[in-house]
Formats: sequence, structure tokens, C-alpha cells
Amino acid sequence: MSTQDISESKTVVAAQFFENVWGKSVFTTRVVPLFIALSSLGNVFAQSFAMPRVKQELAKEGVLPWPRFWASDWPFNAPSGAIFLHWIFTSALILGSDTSDVYTFVTNVFIYSGNWIKSTSSLSLSSLLSHRD
Repeated sequence: MSTQDISESKTVVAAQFFENVWGKSVFTTRVVPLFIALSSLGNVFAQSFAMPRVKQELAKEGVLPWPRFWASDWPFNAPSGAIFLHWIFTSALILGSDTSDVYTFVTNVFIYSGNWIKSTSSLSLSSLLSHRD
């Protein structure tokens, strides 16, 4: 696929790629986008499960203000306070964005911040290992 095909495509790049490879068919126009949507939904579910757990652990360590509320698993033995905190940040990010393409904005924020965190963690661990006695 050329850069022009990607920039002019009104679909996800993967769907356009499969359409270019196999031609227009029910599979490329209906099934591939369905698989892409299911994959995205799985990512949303995974992040909605994992990120509140991280926030709950940060609260348990006392990093967040009002740690007893955010670290609580009342009433359903789930991180209810952390899920609420996750919802607040997610809603603020989506509603507060100043762009018409919120999906791309949120994806870029998630990817860039994740890369910074992973890079910092890797450098910190490498530093600890190199200064080990």
C-alpha cells in the first residue's frame, strides 16, 4: 500500500490491506472489520481491567490522595474506587480533547505515554543491574 492509499483510506489500514490483497468480497468488507472491532473491544476490556488495578495499587502505596477510598474493594470485591478514578480520567480525556478525531488523539496519547513509561522503566532497571554489587 502506498502512503497515498493509507492517507486517503476511509477504513482501518488492515481492512484496506485485505481488500487490496483479496479484492472486494463479503470477507473483506464485513468479516475483517468485524475482527478488527472485536480486537479493539478486547483491548478496551483488557485496559479497563488492568488500569484500575494499577491505580488501586498506587493508592495502597499512598501515592494517590485519599488512599483508603481509591484502594477500596467494597462492595463487590472489585477496585470500585479505582474504576471510578479510571472513568473520571477517561471521560476528561475524551470530552476535553480539542480535536475532531478523538480516537486518533486517545490512541496517540496512550501509545506515547506508554512508550515513555516503558523506556524509563527499562533504563531504570538497566541502571540498577549495572550498579549491582
